[in-house]
Amino acid sequence: MIKVIVAGIGGVGGYFGGLLARRYAEDETVKITFLARGNHLEHIRAHGLKVIKGATAFTALPDFATADTQAAGPADFILVCTKTYDLGALMRQLAPCITPNTVIVPLQNGVEAPDKIRSLFPQAKTAEACTYIVSHVKEAGIIENTGTKELLLFGLQDTEDERLTVLEQLLGSAGIPVRLCPDILRLVWEKFLFLSPTATATSYFGCSTGELLHLHAETTEQLIWEAISVAKANGIPVDVAAFDTAMQQLRSLPYGSTTSMQRDFRNGAAKTELDALTYYMIKLGREYGIPTPMYDKLYEELKNRL
Repeated sequence: MIKVIVAGIGGVGGYFGGLLARRYAEDETVKITFLARGNHLEHIRAHGLKVIKGATAFTALPDFATADTQAAGPADFILVCTKTYDLGALMRQLAPCITPNTVIVPLQNGVEAPDKIRSLFPQAKTAEACTYIVSHVKEAGIIENTGTKELLLFGLQDTEDERLTVLEQLLGSAGIPVRLCPDILRLVWEKFLFLSPTATATSYFGCSTGELLHLHAETTEQLIWEAISVAKANGIPVDVAAFDTAMQQLRSLPYGSTTSMQRDFRNGAAKTELDALTYYMIKLGREYGIPTPMYDKLYEELKNRL
């Protein structure tokens, strides 16, 4: 039996986890476990997880839903889908589930998670990954995907591992658009060059991505150029069209789209991804001697709002 744990049933984990639970509901060779908590967990246990995309919807029941990692037990694959600020606490909780045969795939915003996980669990195999999806928890037990693009990219830079091929097949069979990539670092940073400026600017201005393009394009463009300079200094093989790619991704979003960091600021959340998505770029810039004046300005204001 192949055991898959989806740790964190929010927008990303809930959507992909729902697809996995639906596909393997009658398959005795694959066991899908949800790691969740609170009302969300209780609703999933009682009624299943409802997934909505446009006019279609389905409800799926995982093989097991729990907040107890001891009860979940060792896993072959773990999809880490919590916010970046919960990573440390989650990984400590996941210790009973991780063996030398476990493959961990962090599907979080930012670029730091793989190194942090490897430092804690060097015996496991931790992949680099990123995903393109606009999805959120609509209410307890309900996930809604409002985007037009779905894609999950993962891999080990310039390295092959047959376990990753197995995972690619498992995900793809569940209807998840997935690709195993040998050049994953470039692809992860390609997303970060779009996400970091977008999350920073939408949080600062309190606006949607469409409003950002319409009203605050100059600020957004400067953030992207600063991020590209930092990535190049960090040795990331950034494509010559990196700026155009980031802007194209931003334009492809529905006009009213928001970012998870913006929603946290709007809702007065106690924790945000400001360090992972904004300050990380400033920190790398300082390390490599790359000025980031627009990042500095927006970060200082956002930090004062916390």
